[in-house]
Amino acid sequence: MLMLRAAATFVGLLSLPLSSVAVAAHLQPEQWPKTVLRARDHARTLADWEHGGWSLGAVAERLVRSPNPQSETRRFCASLERLEDENLAVFDSMIRGESLRLDSPCQSRLRSRLERHWEREAEELERREGPIGAPIALRSIQVPVAAPDGPVLFRGGLGSRQVALTFDDGPDGERTGRLLLALEEWGARATFFATGQGAQRFPGWIQKTLRAGHTVGSHTLTHALLTKLNAEEARREIRGGLLSVLEAAPPGFPAAAFFRFPYGSRTGRLQELVRTEGMATFFWNMDSLDWKIRTAPELLARVKQELEWRDGGILIFHETLEQSVLALPYVLKWLSQNGWETAVFVNSGGGRSAEPPRLSRH
Repeated sequence: MLMLRAAATFVGLLSLPLSSVAVAAHLQPEQWPKTVLRARDHARTLADWEHGGWSLGAVAERLVRSPNPQSETRRFCASLERLEDENLAVFDSMIRGESLRLDSPCQSRLRSRLERHWEREAEELERREGPIGAPIALRSIQVPVAAPDGPVLFRGGLGSRQVALTFDDGPDGERTGRLLLALEEWGARATFFATGQGAQRFPGWIQKTLRAGHTVGSHTLTHALLTKLNAEEARREIRGGLLSVLEAAPPGFPAAAFFRFPYGSRTGRLQELVRTEGMATFFWNMDSLDWKIRTAPELLARVKQELEWRDGGILIFHETLEQSVLALPYVLKWLSQNGWETAVFVNSGGGRSAEPPRLSRH
């Protein structure tokens, strides 16, 4: 009877608005995975999901703050084991990460399942698209941007069949290297927007990315939703992110004073703040929706659709997502076969110095 009552309660919650579900504190750990999935599927934007109460970070916080974290973590991990692989993949960063210690045997089993799942995804891509074959190098052009003037770019001034590949939220200790390898094999250059925390944790990947001929800009210090912060907090996030990226850059390969708002969320006040800091702002006119699309074949189809519809501009990916890493070689192959050029944005002055005069940590 208790099980039936709990099931009825959960079914009832599924019919509630997302805001109501987000405050349903009485949900048990066994119910959290499906609540996360529902919140993600109903979110219109990445910001809606990550700041709506049922993101992976919010669940991790619940577990850490639980009166009985070990017990609830075991129950949560056991509930993850009951998910289908495609749904389990949504929890990839939590399962493979180190910030949350799941039950060790359970976490090991989940990691093994995810490894097999992504292998099957790669096989399905090859089945649908055919072997990658020998890469035919893409033509890659440089687009100069005068960052100190504070320009705001959406299409980036790109013409027909010109695309700027951009990657957010890195570096990623496991996936950035594979992205760089795919780009190198196809002769493509890209623009990366790294968080300050990521640059501090993986400075070597910032250095390798810059030495490979790509551009690295910043994405705040902690991937904060700046519209929820006051002016001073926002300034610290923006400055801290750029300084961390600049400090990670190797001598002779400076990072750029390029900035992307987390979630693309801004106000006029924030945009003016970025301008006065002497930074160029990059948005996008083509969205891969890789944060929402769970499978690599579906992601590839979405990207092709965007490219054909928009016929050029700035395309956004997230370098922390396995489906993006798997799909990228096939995106590059499609671009090569269809006569596209890739574009990389560069500072028109050759990049900022290691200690930009207009920036400080305070």
